[in-house]
Amino acid sequence: MRSLSFGRLSPTARYYQVRGRAEEIALSGGAGPVAGEHLLLAMLHDGSWPVIVCADAGLLDPERAETAVVAAMNAPGYTPSAPAPLAGRGIAAELGDSHLGVEHAFLEIIRDHAGLPARALAAAGDLDEMAAAVLAARNAPARAPADAAFLPDGQDLDADLLTALEERVPAGASFGFNHLDGRTWIHVWGSGVDPGASGAVLDAALTALGRR
Repeated sequence: MRSLSFGRLSPTARYYQVRGRAEEIALSGGAGPVAGEHLLLAMLHDGSWPVIVCADAGLLDPERAETAVVAAMNAPGYTPSAPAPLAGRGIAAELGDSHLGVEHAFLEIIRDHAGLPARALAAAGDLDEMAAAVLAARNAPARAPADAAFLPDGQDLDADLLTALEERVPAGASFGFNHLDGRTWIHVWGSGVDPGASGAVLDAALTALGRR
């Protein structure tokens, strides 16, 4: 994926992952540059933050939302929305954040009620309630999921470890990571994923790299 310029904002690793998936979706559909609907589909496929916040609150059914977006893209006369190379940048600046995350792109999409992705998403839930839920979760005290696995002291989540983790995540599952009180945790989730999957994946990745 080509590098992107975000000024002083630093995109998160997950932003790049979702952005890359959106480029694959746009390419497979014969579209040009990534548009909002491609980003939204990538977020729905990923199923993690911030989509999971809305889903857990009963505000969004990701499968229903994906169906609505795909239907809008397959409707007669569909043309891709305007390119979204800096999706979420304005929201990040508005919130005073120094990073550019998937949540910023998600909020930008659902705030544009007239845009195709927001109109499709509105068929699956209330946009204003979704935005409020994401902002509330963003402002809540940081905490790791109950079944997250913390990196052992002295270990860094570098490029090699990220690759090793990605290679060992079960098919159909997703994984994310964050930092809390100076420590890094990873979380593996998805349909049929065992509660201990995060620890098992982390152990397997560290073992493969000879770090155990």
